[in-house]
Formats: sequence, C-alpha cells, structure tokens
Amino acid sequence: MDDMVNRVNRNWTESESIELAAYVLWRINHIHPFINGNGRTARASSYFVLCLHMGKWIPGDPILPELLREDPYRSRYLEALKKADQDGGLAPLAYVIADGLLHQLSDPNIQ
Repeated sequence: MDDMVNRVNRNWTESESIELAAYVLWRINHIHPFINGNGRTARASSYFVLCLHMGKWIPGDPILPELLREDPYRSRYLEALKKADQDGGLAPLAYVIADGLLHQLSDPNIQ
C-alpha cells in the first residue's frame, strides 16, 4: 500500500486524472489487502483520487463506483483488471473508467 500511495504522490502533477484512478483501482484489487471489501474499497478510493485530482466532486447519478458494480461496466471492469494483472497495461481499465464517467456526467438532472 505504501508503494501505491508513494507512486500516486510522485506522479500526481504529471498524470491524468483517469490514469491515476485506473492505477489505484487496479492496484488495490491486485494487492488485495483486506479479507473483505477490496472491490468496494478500490472503487471508492479510485473515485476519490479521480475527484481530488479533478478538484471537485463529479456530478451525476449513479456515480462511477456504483456503475462499475453493474453490467455492462462490471464485466468490462473485471476483464480490464485481469488484463492489467497479466501485463500491467492500464489502458483498458482507463477506458472503462472514462466510459463510466461519461455515463455519470450524462445524468439529465445535472444543472
């Protein structure tokens, strides 16, 4: 966990928000530091990093962590996690996050 936090901090200024969120999402799931709740913690932490890096809470409902729990995002999210475990590539996971974020921002109730 220390390595993950240090990497996020070292790369904070030169990384894109979605890139950092994808790394946190993958890394917490990969480290698997808890007996229960790794997915929830990973999704919440990733979303927090995303919002913090963007400098605001992102409007829209449902929010990204909720979207990632349900298809069509869940199956893509799990496949992207497996891909990252195999080769370390985070691009597929970043695409899932970006797509989910667009869905969240398309909420017609956003003012």
